[in-house]
Amino acid sequence: MWLVTGGNPFGFAGHSTESLANCTDVGFCGLVPYYGVGTGNCNRTLNHQDKLREINEKRWQGDYGSQLEAIFEQMYSVSERLFVYGTLKPNEKNAHVLADVSGRWEKATINAILHTQGFGGGQGDPGVVISHSEREVPGLLLTSPDLPYAWASIDAFEGEEYVRLLCIAKAKTGVECIANVYGVGLDHLKRS
Repeated sequence: MWLVTGGNPFGFAGHSTESLANCTDVGFCGLVPYYGVGTGNCNRTLNHQDKLREINEKRWQGDYGSQLEAIFEQMYSVSERLFVYGTLKPNEKNAHVLADVSGRWEKATINAILHTQGFGGGQGDPGVVISHSEREVPGLLLTSPDLPYAWASIDAFEGEEYVRLLCIAKAKTGVECIANVYGVGLDHLKRS
């Protein structure tokens, strides 16, 4: 159950916005339930599939500024993480797009369906459809405080065919976090 109350810009009951990023108890933190395993924004096992789907449906329609999205940003700094699975990876043909973004790269997977070709300007690039299936797509997770400043140029490069969606990325270490990914569809929606 999600309880919306007054008191701060995000409507969290009993928490200041500063305390949200530091919650480590098991259970609920403000409006968003999670199951804590330590501290740090990327160090939690997340249970947010329905809320991510809601955000992604809004992003699919071009709305990148919902209140729910602001809550996830406040709690998890999602704008500082990007999962890449294809030509944006280092040493791939479009690596130059992220060349000026410094940060930490690590192996990770997401639950999605990978279409190996048929997208991009030349119709030969891969695309993922975000899915709640058991299929895992391997790639790399980039964590960088520079990413929020680069989104406009990355979005422009990706064009209308790819939509910046949110997903749960699982690092090789087993840590799960919310990250951005450029996808071509959701379970029930797909770019043509």
